[in-house]
Amino acid sequence: MQRLREAAEKAKCELSSAAQ
Repeated sequence: MQRLREAAEKAKCELSSAAQ
């Protein structure tokens, strides 16, 4: 479960970077 959370956090960061 924690691994999934880490992946979600990483994806969120990448999405934010892509948005900029």
